[in-house]
Amino acid sequence: MMKKKERIREVACSQFCPYYKPDRNEELACRGFVVVQQLIDGDTSIALEGPAQPAMHPGDMTGALRDRLCSGCPFYDGDCDFILTGGSAPPCGGFTLLLHLLGAGSITINDVTKLTDQEQQKER
Repeated sequence: MMKKKERIREVACSQFCPYYKPDRNEELACRGFVVVQQLIDGDTSIALEGPAQPAMHPGDMTGALRDRLCSGCPFYDGDCDFILTGGSAPPCGGFTLLLHLLGAGSITINDVTKLTDQEQQKER
Protein backbone atom coordinates (compact mmCIF):
# COMPACT_ATOMS: atom_id res chain seq x y z
CA MET A 1 0.00 0.00 0.00
CA MET A 2 1.29 3.44 -0.93
CA LYS A 3 2.30 5.66 1.97
CA LYS A 4 0.06 8.68 2.63
CA LYS A 5 2.76 11.24 1.84
CA GLU A 6 3.52 9.54 -1.48
CA ARG A 7 -0.20 9.44 -2.33
CA ILE A 8 -0.62 13.14 -1.49
CA ARG A 9 2.42 13.94 -3.65
CA GLU A 10 0.95 11.87 -6.48
CA VAL A 11 -2.35 13.74 -6.34
CA ALA A 12 -1.29 17.27 -5.37
CA CYS A 13 1.92 17.35 -7.35
CA SER A 14 1.48 15.00 -10.30
CA GLN A 15 -2.17 15.77 -11.06
CA PHE A 16 -2.55 19.40 -10.02
CA CYS A 17 0.86 21.14 -9.99
CA PRO A 18 2.17 22.73 -13.19
CA TYR A 19 5.55 23.30 -11.49
CA TYR A 20 6.18 19.71 -10.35
CA LYS A 21 9.13 17.93 -11.92
CA PRO A 22 9.06 14.23 -10.99
CA ASP A 23 12.75 13.77 -11.81
CA ARG A 24 13.81 16.27 -9.15
CA ASN A 25 14.22 15.52 -5.48
CA GLU A 26 11.32 17.51 -4.04
CA GLU A 27 12.23 17.69 -0.35
CA LEU A 28 10.70 21.15 0.05
CA ALA A 29 6.90 21.00 -0.13
CA CYS A 30 4.46 23.84 -0.74
CA ARG A 31 2.34 24.88 2.20
CA GLY A 32 -0.79 23.47 0.56
CA PHE A 33 0.82 20.02 0.48
CA VAL A 34 1.74 20.36 4.16
CA VAL A 35 -1.80 21.44 5.11
CA VAL A 36 -3.35 18.50 3.23
CA GLN A 37 -0.95 16.18 5.03
CA GLN A 38 -1.87 17.75 8.40
CA LEU A 39 -5.58 17.38 7.65
CA ILE A 40 -5.11 13.68 6.91
CA ASP A 41 -2.83 13.14 9.90
CA GLY A 42 -5.48 14.85 12.05
CA ASP A 43 -8.02 12.26 10.94
CA THR A 44 -9.94 14.51 8.55
CA SER A 45 -11.59 12.15 6.11
CA ILE A 46 -10.24 13.11 2.70
CA ALA A 47 -10.68 10.91 -0.32
CA LEU A 48 -7.61 11.24 -2.50
CA GLU A 49 -9.34 9.20 -5.18
CA GLY A 50 -11.44 11.14 -7.57
CA PRO A 51 -11.45 13.35 -10.62
CA ALA A 52 -8.21 14.53 -12.18
CA GLN A 53 -9.68 18.03 -12.46
CA PRO A 54 -10.52 20.31 -9.53
CA ALA A 55 -14.16 20.57 -8.47
CA MET A 56 -15.90 23.86 -9.08
CA HIS A 57 -15.55 26.26 -6.19
CA PRO A 58 -16.92 29.67 -5.36
CA GLY A 59 -14.70 32.42 -6.75
CA ASP A 60 -14.15 33.92 -3.32
CA MET A 61 -12.55 30.70 -2.10
CA THR A 62 -9.37 31.43 -4.08
CA GLY A 63 -8.84 34.72 -2.27
CA ALA A 64 -9.81 33.30 1.10
CA LEU A 65 -7.45 30.35 0.68
CA ARG A 66 -4.63 32.59 -0.57
CA ASP A 67 -5.06 34.87 2.46
CA ARG A 68 -4.81 31.95 4.89
CA LEU A 69 -2.22 29.79 3.16
CA CYS A 70 0.27 31.55 0.95
CA SER A 71 2.18 33.96 3.19
CA GLY A 72 3.51 31.03 5.25
CA CYS A 73 4.66 29.04 2.23
CA PRO A 74 8.42 28.56 1.69
CA PHE A 75 7.95 29.55 -1.97
CA TYR A 76 6.04 32.79 -1.21
CA ASP A 77 8.96 35.24 -1.32
CA GLY A 78 10.34 35.23 -4.82
CA ASP A 79 9.53 31.70 -5.98
CA CYS A 80 5.74 31.61 -6.31
CA ASP A 81 4.54 32.52 -9.81
CA PHE A 82 0.93 32.62 -8.56
CA ILE A 83 1.77 35.35 -6.04
CA LEU A 84 4.35 37.16 -8.20
CA THR A 85 1.86 37.52 -11.07
CA GLY A 86 -1.06 38.55 -8.87
CA GLY A 87 -2.89 35.31 -9.59
CA SER A 88 -2.56 35.22 -13.38
CA ALA A 89 -0.19 32.23 -13.21
CA PRO A 90 -1.64 28.95 -11.96
CA PRO A 91 -1.28 28.11 -8.26
CA CYS A 92 0.74 25.19 -6.96
CA GLY A 93 -0.71 21.71 -6.68
CA GLY A 94 -1.29 21.88 -2.93
CA PHE A 95 -3.31 25.06 -3.34
CA THR A 96 -5.29 23.55 -6.21
CA LEU A 97 -5.94 20.33 -4.28
CA LEU A 98 -7.21 22.35 -1.31
CA LEU A 99 -9.52 24.31 -3.66
CA HIS A 100 -10.77 20.97 -5.01
CA LEU A 101 -11.43 19.70 -1.48
CA LEU A 102 -13.22 22.95 -0.59
CA GLY A 103 -15.33 22.75 -3.75
CA ALA A 104 -16.19 19.12 -3.10
CA GLY A 105 -17.23 19.93 0.47
CA SER A 106 -14.57 17.60 1.93
CA ILE A 107 -13.12 20.44 4.02
CA THR A 108 -14.09 23.97 4.96
CA ILE A 109 -12.05 27.16 4.96
CA ASN A 110 -12.26 26.96 8.76
CA ASP A 111 -10.37 23.66 8.67
CA VAL A 112 -7.53 25.41 6.83
CA THR A 113 -7.68 28.46 9.10
CA LYS A 114 -7.45 26.29 12.20
CA LEU A 115 -4.24 24.66 10.96
CA THR A 116 -2.60 27.85 9.72
CA ASP A 117 -3.47 29.65 12.97
CA GLN A 118 -1.91 26.79 14.96
CA GLU A 119 1.27 27.07 12.88
CA GLN A 120 1.47 30.82 13.50
CA GLN A 121 1.04 30.32 17.26
CA LYS A 122 3.87 27.74 17.29
CA GLU A 123 6.18 30.22 15.53
CA ARG A 124 5.66 32.85 18.23
